[in-house]
Amino acid sequence: MKKINVLALVLALMLLLAGCAEKDPVVISVNGETLTLSSLSEQVDAQIAYNQQINNLTMSYYGVSAGYPTDRTEVATTLANACVNTMVALQKAKELGMDQLTEEETVAVKEAAQAEFDRIIASVAASDYADLPAEEATQKAIAFAKEKGVDVNSYIESETKTVMLDKLQAEMIKDVTVSDDEVQAAYDKRVEEDKAFFDLNPKVFGDYINQDYARPYYAPEGYRYVKHILVQFTENDLTAINQKRDMLVLAAGKVGQAKNDANADVDAAQQEMDAAQAALDEAIAAARENIQARVDEVLALATAEGADFDTLVAQYNQDPGMPEAGYVICEGYPSFVESFVTDGMALANIGDVSQPSYSDYGCHIIKYVGDLAGGAYEAEAGLAEMKASMLSEAQNKVFEEKLNQWISEADVKIELDKLTK
Repeated sequence: MKKINVLALVLALMLLLAGCAEKDPVVISVNGETLTLSSLSEQVDAQIAYNQQINNLTMSYYGVSAGYPTDRTEVATTLANACVNTMVALQKAKELGMDQLTEEETVAVKEAAQAEFDRIIASVAASDYADLPAEEATQKAIAFAKEKGVDVNSYIESETKTVMLDKLQAEMIKDVTVSDDEVQAAYDKRVEEDKAFFDLNPKVFGDYINQDYARPYYAPEGYRYVKHILVQFTENDLTAINQKRDMLVLAAGKVGQAKNDANADVDAAQQEMDAAQAALDEAIAAARENIQARVDEVLALATAEGADFDTLVAQYNQDPGMPEAGYVICEGYPSFVESFVTDGMALANIGDVSQPSYSDYGCHIIKYVGDLAGGAYEAEAGLAEMKASMLSEAQNKVFEEKLNQWISEADVKIELDKLTK
């Protein structure tokens, strides 16, 4: 798959709002300020390529496309509208004097611009020139940026525009508020909706917490927090186990076929399946043996008086995805391996540590760290989150209305056909 150049994807408006060459057809005009075909076309091409890459990646991982648009007209239309929005907003900000930065703002802009330029150069060097020594790769990336007409000054210009837009939005939304009554009503409604959903689907709640979905405003009873230290099987042992499991699946399929075939030797098929099961059991036993010394070491440390389980997690745990607070589980929670859930729920008291719990991944040493209270999400925190969300939504709506008004009053011309041929 062709790589998408990192730099090309982050310079859209920075390059688009640069000057245009003579005889370069104008595609967008806003109150006399123009964007030309050459500046826009490259960005459309880059966006289409990027969207296609994301679609390919999700297809390869999940079997479905992410649905990012790759139709040139659709992408060009979206880009053109975004450019018009930004141009109108910047013109309004300049009209209101927001292009005159304070000394403090100027210093912050320069620092942010240098940091972003350095980050992009490092990213390009690592992705496009990874086979070169670090210093040479950096120089190649800087040279590429220069070919595109981009340097630190370009980023200063871009950061300045960002500050202008932020100041404009802040001014337009400064008087937007939401009432406590509105927030309380929205919070109560959300609690009732979540209660109805999770009372019907209690085991789904754990996925919301463990996968960091939107925070539920209601929790069903019966969940607890556990942490674990995973001692993984070796890579070779994992490979062997997976191979033996595949052979068992094939053998089980043969047994099923033999039972439906009057001429087949069912006993022979069953013997093959039994042999495959024995081979899998042997591979699992060998894998456990190979990590036994580390398991014994971790278990002794975890169950010692005064043990600091979090310190041991940081030192020994081979599960990088565990949340800081731990995982939530309940009886019969289906999203984790059964042995992990069963052994985690079998712990009687908060603070208890399990004996070795084996799964397809290796050995888990599990600690019961606390209970997740059922019922409505803590009112103070929930109301604060709801208020922030509602205020942001109201502010965005007001600014969008202002922007649409300015656009309707502006002299805007878009000749999209030039960009979509």
